[in-house]
Amino acid sequence: MAYLYLPRRASDNSVCTVKSEQGMLIDFAADGRPIGMEITNPTSISPDAINRIWAAIRRRF
Repeated sequence: MAYLYLPRRASDNSVCTVKSEQGMLIDFAADGRPIGMEITNPTSISPDAINRIWAAIRRRF
């Protein structure tokens, strides 16, 4: 597994986790901001897929 920490405040905790495509889990803070991405099988996902998922999340904010 791999975990990508996204910009967060020291007090942020994950209150919601959403499963994304290809075994990625996105953690969200209480205010809905994404704070991390867990990649359950890093060898099976391409950097392009990670970038596509991240771009889709960023468009929401």
